[in-house]
Amino acid sequence: MVKLHNIKSWAVTAAPNTEPVTSAEVKLWAKIDTAADDALITNIIQAARENAENFLNYKLISQTVAEYFTEFPESRGELLLRFPLVSSITSVAYVDTDGANQTFTSYNADLSGLPARLWPNTQTEWPGTKEQLKAVTVTYVCGYANAAAVPQAIKTAILLTIAKWYDNREDSVRMLPTAAERLLEPYRMKLY
Repeated sequence: MVKLHNIKSWAVTAAPNTEPVTSAEVKLWAKIDTAADDALITNIIQAARENAENFLNYKLISQTVAEYFTEFPESRGELLLRFPLVSSITSVAYVDTDGANQTFTSYNADLSGLPARLWPNTQTEWPGTKEQLKAVTVTYVCGYANAAAVPQAIKTAILLTIAKWYDNREDSVRMLPTAAERLLEPYRMKLY
């Protein structure tokens, strides 16, 4: 039997409405002068952003994430969020010990911390939850506000990756070009 102890998972519930780089920037960078591959370039831009996010361990462009926990921390412990650059908490929902869906609003938050964290208000404790997967759901918005806020080194790494993938459409041993990895490394968040 698997013991449930704050097993975490997450899902993007609202994808970003823009990408860190545009199709025009990609075409200029990769010296592509045809419109024939526009759909392919759009797909590669999204894949390169997602690949950079996986390497960096955070979301680049503002998007909504639902993060799931099996329970709240004990007593007044802190609930640590997986992704940084949190701009807002949408909701803290949970399944109570009777199996009813509830919303918890008596919390404080430090969204600027790495990682962002939540804890109950003074003289409040986290409520009890039903013993199940995804008993607690914290929904929040994270990522840079827009493409202009994404550091240029990250954008350049994405452009390098897109150019490599555009030119070499076969499987390769390295997902990131060496130069792209070196540009991303200083921005990489170590997971706790």
